[in-house]
Amino acid sequence: MATIRVNRPCNVVWRTFTDLSSWKNWWSDLKKVNPGWQVDATLEWEGGDRGMVFDFVPLKRIGVRGSYNEAITWSFTTDTPQSTIVAMEGDLSESTLRETSPGALETEFQSVLFEFKKYVESINGSATPRHPSQ
Repeated sequence: MATIRVNRPCNVVWRTFTDLSSWKNWWSDLKKVNPGWQVDATLEWEGGDRGMVFDFVPLKRIGVRGSYNEAITWSFTTDTPQSTIVAMEGDLSESTLRETSPGALETEFQSVLFEFKKYVESINGSATPRHPSQ
């Protein structure tokens, strides 16, 4: 599991995470979540990969099963009124994917979380998420 502290309130962190247009700024080009963020929603990426939401608790947790049956869960915990701990955990036990070396998945997740933190902290905490150059 990888974790990071984001210096923004949980509602801002959550709103940014669930804003599809923000994903390209911190991880990938998530194209569509149909019918919306909820259990059994279908996720579609620009490259054609698909996934499904298997766990959803607003402002707390989102679990996604990807194209290779990998499971990734993001958790959001209020640390202080102005900061949020975001955790990212992966499960490859039912996946065709395998770690290339011990700790590779956690290292990748830590990198993703760092990009997410940089992006969230670069936007105005009360505004709708958007890329800082817009």
